[in-house]
Amino acid sequence: TSTGGALGVNTKVNDDAGIAKQWDPSITIDAAGNFVLAWIDERNNNYDIYYQRYTSTGGVLGVNTKVNDDAGNAEQTSPDILTDVAGNFVIVWQDFRNANWDIYFQRYTGTGGALGVNTKVNDDTEGEFQMYPSISMDAVGNFVIVWQDSRNSDWDIYYQRYTSIGAALGANIRVNDDADNMYQKIPSISMDGVGNFVIVWQDYRYGQSNSDIIGQRYYSTGTSCKFV
Repeated sequence: TSTGGALGVNTKVNDDAGIAKQWDPSITIDAAGNFVLAWIDERNNNYDIYYQRYTSTGGVLGVNTKVNDDAGNAEQTSPDILTDVAGNFVIVWQDFRNANWDIYFQRYTGTGGALGVNTKVNDDTEGEFQMYPSISMDAVGNFVIVWQDSRNSDWDIYYQRYTSIGAALGANIRVNDDADNMYQKIPSISMDGVGNFVIVWQDYRYGQSNSDIIGQRYYSTGTSCKFV
């Protein structure tokens, strides 16, 4: 409950009958309390992304559903998930189907119906690695995805804005403003109801033995603004 009282007991989410591993879960909840979980799943002898929907009372809606639509046995890991107020949700993950790590997302209706297909987020063409995505969403379903990116021969932070129907707004944008080839890793993002957002990450610009937490604020248009 909202006061911390347990409702029911510990409940297993994955419905496979074997001994495959499932790990690295992410969860989101809509305005009515219905929730969806996404995780890495090894039931197909490789790493896939699955999700499971629940009612606000913990009732199971449907079955475990595979998210990635590739036909091969490439690995998909590091899922993150977010729901809008109406219950529609987006899952983002890092994907090795192109023989390098890319960022993909998949949109769903509130009833779990796929909206479109798996969509690649990073727009580089050099086969560099993109990893550790994070997603956030405003009140009307517009969303931003942020990730760790090696296209510049070191790790940087990039983001991409999308409309509520999954249309890209502009191009991938680099977040960190340092001039050196230092590493920036493990980003996280949060967005307010009108679309302004803040990205934070682990930053080594002051030396590889000294990681700091650095952030950048943005308006809903993607224009950066200073902390005050």
